[in-house]
Amino acid sequence: MSDIILVPIPVPRVFDLARRATGFLSSAATDTGAALVAHAPKCEASGGGCGPGRAVLTDDGYQGTYAYCPAAAELDRKALEYLAEDGRREQRTCTEGTWPQGLLSEADQGLLARQVLDWIENHPGIHDQQGMGSLGARPGSRLAHLSKEQDPTTVGVTLTAAAIICHLAGYALHTVPGHAYAIGPYRITHPIRGTAQRLLALDDAQTRRLCDPDDEQALNLLRELAAASG
Repeated sequence: MSDIILVPIPVPRVFDLARRATGFLSSAATDTGAALVAHAPKCEASGGGCGPGRAVLTDDGYQGTYAYCPAAAELDRKALEYLAEDGRREQRTCTEGTWPQGLLSEADQGLLARQVLDWIENHPGIHDQQGMGSLGARPGSRLAHLSKEQDPTTVGVTLTAAAIICHLAGYALHTVPGHAYAIGPYRITHPIRGTAQRLLALDDAQTRRLCDPDDEQALNLLRELAAASG
């Protein structure tokens, strides 16, 4: 059987965890499932062991059959394997008392930390620990709502590091005086601070650094997380 090549899934404008923003599906499981779906047209269009089989006569008339596809079978096996590992990781977070942190895989945590840091460095002027996402943000003085589709660089808003983490992970943002929320799938709403903490599996001391009013404190933490993840 030839080696299976997983075609990289294009990365959108943001690191889009929207389909797995609660942390229950890893990138590996999602991307392998997408590769399996993308492979289906190739099965149907090609001949041999990866395409349509011969038509056979049945009692009800002609019925098409399909030959066994090693590539699709291997992708299916990998997807089930990654899903099983996601389930085991979720169970460990419950039984070992780390819930609700540590839901993303370590690979996803590292990827998110690196992309958040890169995004901040490539969009100067947007990161501000006093911006949207801080508890002091007020409607009228700062944008009160940012949908997950909106580009922060085009709407004249500044964001805290925690808010950037949530937004790049696929959450909408909403602030009112004294509160800052991340809105995920099915309109499930959580505090921005706690959501960022869960996504990167930060301890309380790290979370305080992430939310420190000093911009450099948050950046230094992200640099440490990115370096630790390779």
